[in-house]
Amino acid sequence: MRIVAEIPHPRYKITIFKSGYRHLLKFEKGDLEQVYRYQDGEGDLKQIKAMLDIPFLSAVDKIFEQMQSTRKAHLASDSGHPEWDEII
Repeated sequence: MRIVAEIPHPRYKITIFKSGYRHLLKFEKGDLEQVYRYQDGEGDLKQIKAMLDIPFLSAVDKIFEQMQSTRKAHLASDSGHPEWDEII
């Protein structure tokens, strides 16, 4: 897998990777990330960049908000700190 583009954005890091027969579009915001995979034929680099319009980025924002809320709730609950068996 190799990086083929990094797109500047004020709220998160956007990276596009090429891996075999697909492109991966990755958004990072703090400890969270979203990855969208596009098979060859679904979009080349230019098409994927063109997809980064306001409606798509708004959807990404909403998903990050939901992920952060879920993460906070999980960490605040007892299930956020499970007891794991020691393997070693």
